[in-house]
Amino acid sequence: MTGVPFDDREIFLIREANPLADVVREHGVALTETEHGLTGCCPFHTENVPSFHVTPARGYWYCFGCAEGGDVIGFVRKTRSLGFMDALRFLADRAGLTRGGE
Repeated sequence: MTGVPFDDREIFLIREANPLADVVREHGVALTETEHGLTGCCPFHTENVPSFHVTPARGYWYCFGCAEGGDVIGFVRKTRSLGFMDALRFLADRAGLTRGGE
């Protein structure tokens, strides 16, 4: 991926190509199905009772313990300490997406 900014369509495609639950699991978070989505222990703080929730249908995560949340891009930014553009590049590469002319 080049250094050219991503447009809204590309960002949409990147989100669609990277299911949040898959990215969270790849980070080592064990997720369990619940009535409302998926839950597990938060990767951002120590806890004994799972307070980290993933809603795959909406593509969002939220932790009721540390009040952090977001989408797949935000999760990658936080877990890998990346800026927005670098997180987009990481996810595009993860999904094997290329841009016009590449």
